[in-house]
Amino acid sequence: MTAASATPGRDPPRPSAVATPVQLAAAAGLVERDEPLALCLARLAGLRHASAPTGGCIALSGEAGVGKTSLLRAVQRHTADQARWMWGSCEPMRTPPPLGPLLDMLDDLPPSLAALVRSGGALAELLSGMRRLLAETGEPLVVVVDDCQWADSATLDLLRFLGRRLQGSRSLLVLAWRDDEVGTDHPLRLVLAGLPVPDTLQLALQPLSPQAVATLARRAGRSAEGLHAVTAGNPFFVHALLAQSDPAAPLAATVRDAVLARLPALSPLARQLLSLVSLMPGVAEASLLQALAPAALQAMPECVEARLLVSDADGVRFRHELARQAVSSAVPAAQARDWHAQALAHLRSVGASAARQLHHAECADLRGVLAPLAAAAAREAALASAHRQAAALYALALRHADGGAPSGSAELAECHAAECLLVNQPAAALQSLQQAWQWRLQAGDRPGQGRVLQAQAQVLWLMQRRDEAQACAHQALPLLRDAADHGGLALAYATLSQVHLHEDDLQPARVWGHHALVQAEQRGDSAMLVDALNSVACAELRQDDLPAAWAQLQRSLALARQLDLPGPAARAWANLAGLGMVHGHLQQVLQWCADGIAWCEAHELDLFEVRLRLRRGHAWLMLGEWSLVADELAGIRARTGLNAIELEQADYLGQLLALRRGEEAASAQADWRGLADGHRRVAVKTWYSPLDLACVEAAWLADEPARALSLATLALETAHDPFLRGQLACWVQRLGGPPAWTGRPVASPCLAELQGRPLDAARLWAGMGRPWEQALALMQGGEAGLRQALPVLDRLGAQGLARQARRALRQQGVRDLPRGAYRAARSDAMGLTRREREIWQALAEGLSNRAIAERLKRSERTVEHHVSTLLVKLGCADRHAARQRWQAGHAPA
Repeated sequence: MTAASATPGRDPPRPSAVATPVQLAAAAGLVERDEPLALCLARLAGLRHASAPTGGCIALSGEAGVGKTSLLRAVQRHTADQARWMWGSCEPMRTPPPLGPLLDMLDDLPPSLAALVRSGGALAELLSGMRRLLAETGEPLVVVVDDCQWADSATLDLLRFLGRRLQGSRSLLVLAWRDDEVGTDHPLRLVLAGLPVPDTLQLALQPLSPQAVATLARRAGRSAEGLHAVTAGNPFFVHALLAQSDPAAPLAATVRDAVLARLPALSPLARQLLSLVSLMPGVAEASLLQALAPAALQAMPECVEARLLVSDADGVRFRHELARQAVSSAVPAAQARDWHAQALAHLRSVGASAARQLHHAECADLRGVLAPLAAAAAREAALASAHRQAAALYALALRHADGGAPSGSAELAECHAAECLLVNQPAAALQSLQQAWQWRLQAGDRPGQGRVLQAQAQVLWLMQRRDEAQACAHQALPLLRDAADHGGLALAYATLSQVHLHEDDLQPARVWGHHALVQAEQRGDSAMLVDALNSVACAELRQDDLPAAWAQLQRSLALARQLDLPGPAARAWANLAGLGMVHGHLQQVLQWCADGIAWCEAHELDLFEVRLRLRRGHAWLMLGEWSLVADELAGIRARTGLNAIELEQADYLGQLLALRRGEEAASAQADWRGLADGHRRVAVKTWYSPLDLACVEAAWLADEPARALSLATLALETAHDPFLRGQLACWVQRLGGPPAWTGRPVASPCLAELQGRPLDAARLWAGMGRPWEQALALMQGGEAGLRQALPVLDRLGAQGLARQARRALRQQGVRDLPRGAYRAARSDAMGLTRREREIWQALAEGLSNRAIAERLKRSERTVEHHVSTLLVKLGCADRHAARQRWQAGHAPA
């Protein structure tokens, strides 16, 4: 395929139009674009299905000038009476305004949504409004976002959010970007990786072949000699060179020369207008041009006729970004700075966004205004939940804040730290807080020093530097108490509670949390109450499954959402999920994780999103959904900007999965031995999935029972919660140790096994949806238990434990053992697990996700993930296609 490589996720029927794609491409002046044109038209035709519209995404990539926009405009012209189109573009500004593409769509948006965009409303509300617009439209709707490689962080969050929620709708989200500007660590990659494969048409436009270039040259009455060699088949370069005024002139060596060679033929006013507009990324409003060069506006028709500029109701822009850059590069530096300064003055007079003003201030090198403009732009970005952008803008403000008042510089540093923390850059946050401390000290601001120390304590705690975190929290307390800063004092108490949460003795966390609660309630400070409720509830729930404490944590979440406090709400979701695993509420954990991840995506909270995804991975591990654990890990590792702690936690989850599967035993056992002995340390102990318990399992699976017993006995002394305490006590009993249960509360399945009822314990574990623990209990039940354990282990794919069960049965004289089902699954011709084949059969029977969930005794959300993974493996666009494939007999076992 020369013109485009395509991977369509669906295969809807081709449109029954009179004109063929070849004819349409010719009418639009396109060559070698009939196949991608046909694929796009087919996707639009799918939106008109009466009962099953095939909404989704088109991901269109290619180098600059390859014709992405021209292709989409051709599709739009052909479908103008069949679908509504909305266009937005991202701009190469130094500080692009948040949600720039939505600003282009204002006239096409519903009035309430347009008003929200104009007012810079919260990103969560904008995401919800755009989702409703696309998901609930009754007519086919196409939303194009062009030049996504320049998207601001809020726009990236919008695209990631919408791209996953269009299945079954009458909407298409079209993302176009320059693949030569999107490297492996570009944030757009995360958006693209999250697009659902079955619903996404991937198109990569390729440069034109020599034959196609010759066709264009022939149409222009020009020789094709050397044209492909000079342009490498790039359509924009080809058209630019063919548009030279003198056909007899030799071909220019670069497109810059080709564009600039056309300027001498234009009038001086036209050249002035082009130079001015070239300094305005995106659209230049007529009012701005009128203020800067009123006479030059007379040359607008000339520039439009020369096919360099496009004029519409929004303003004036270059027809192609490459042409703008070519013209801009030729503007004398002094003239450019002068025009940028004039543009800034005009934009300030009309109250344009700080981000827009900042672009021109930077280009004009007006350093005296950069700090306040950058700070204002950062506040705009933060209000739009564009936290990565806000962090970068606050950093810019700090770089240009030299000579300012210490208190002002400290405030900038504290704001920068807060934004860095939200986007998972704790080291940068800590560095800014240390700078802020020096400035607060210089200003003699004791309450300010206390607030900075309290913030440092929170960052250090998240970085797992707990001793330092506690020291900072205790150092902040007298500063805030002596200054009678009651609001800061309540937060200091809550922080003290937080930094003691992972101690063996939880009494300090309870006491400080109670002080925070009293302060917040006395002051009627709802924001402080959010943190206080969270800390108090967590201190209680670390040990006991108390309904009152769950209610406090849920109240903290509800209040944070009501007050629109993104960070505290995300923290509440993360704590709900972690504590839910501690107490075995795994199905609820999945729901909390899903809701929290959606919240974090909407508010650009990378810090908590990764933590929630790790918690969900551990929950799926406990539920025996091991293929979903692997998928989650792949998604986490594909992210950019993970810190060392998160990388280590992802590796720990991967090692735990490999341990239970029995994979790479030698290297894995060496790692576990190092962890158990303390020779290899982890920066973070995953408190909701205890390391001590995993080390006991690892030693036992390595056939080191004495070592496993020693580890279990030692860990049992400090075990807090009933599940961990019970599981460790069971291990001590299994390994022949002295009676380990002292009457302290343990989880009900553990109690059954400790009382000598392992088969009852297994039934209780099965009722909780925890097959690994079910199998461990069954293996204590003699021959009957071992026989029951085998199919459970085979379904899981727990090869090591299954081998132990078979060996134990053979030692008891059993010879009629079934072969391992997992071995058959691993040799499956289609690479499917037994669970995936069960789901495929259910799809073939026409069962809904809810019916499948009831059959398999799994949550509907878990089944939804399984179905999605299965469709990808099958290469099927939807359930109907999977059912047809099964019925056609294309399901080899």
